Amino acid sequence: METKKLRTTAILLITTALICFCTTDDNLIETNDDQNVTMQGRKKLNPNDDPLIALAYDDTYFYPKDFYVDPKQEGSLYYLNSFYLKPKDPPIELSTNNRIEAFEWKEQFILNMNNAGISSQVAGEERETERYFEFPQIYTTNHNITYVILYRAHKASYFKPYTYIYEIARSRENGEVAKIGYYYGSLDEQKVKEFIEYSWLTNTGVGGFFHKVVSAQFKDKGDYFEEHIYSFILIGGDWGMTDMIMVYDTYVRVDKSSRLVSLQQSLQRQII
Repeated sequence: METKKLRTTAILLITTALICFCTTDDNLIETNDDQNVTMQGRKKLNPNDDPLIALAYDDTYFYPKDFYVDPKQEGSLYYLNSFYLKPKDPPIELSTNNRIEAFEWKEQFILNMNNAGISSQVAGEERETERYFEFPQIYTTNHNITYVILYRAHKASYFKPYTYIYEIARSRENGEVAKIGYYYGSLDEQKVKEFIEYSWLTNTGVGGFFHKVVSAQFKDKGDYFEEHIYSFILIGGDWGMTDMIMVYDTYVRVDKSSRLVSLQQSLQRQII
């Protein structure tokens, strides 16, 4: 039963991500300013009620100025996970130091997408960095809408995910510390800070997929590094319902000895 739930959730996540890739914010929140209601009947929050509301509706704001920005090519990121390789296993983001293996994972994923009726072709040059292998692919839907996905596989010499994607949500629900994976990069403070903020962008990451970051405080705690990330996510209301903002505190630790990356995330408040 647990495996079935995980597979269903994985399919929903992948489908949602692909929808987001080929949809713009203008389509989602086109508004009637007189009534503060979207064309779909979605009601927006009043920016005068809380400073975070203005940030939520600001299409140009995502992170503070000193937060790590991924130097990605044009397109949307997708970190390959084990779901399509081992459907019965929980989906864990993949890592390798072998470019050929990473390429084969990408090809297997694309084969499954093509079998679902979505055609694709290579778009742009592949890249290899200290953090990942990256393979751009352009997709065309049945409605002739095109979009680019940047498929990535983690470099195992940099980051090896340990936990499957939903462990962070479970941590948020029960307050327990989630083990995210192992970081094998430099222990220089700036490098560790960059790693934490880089991993914030991944599908598993440290819980930041779709979040906007308000502030991030990084500290050397002796035996470990810790970053406190204060963030929120905007949830659009269904027909006739008002939007909602969920505000989170996230503490990410990197143990200097074991290299274990752990996370504890909690909901601080809701803006409704």
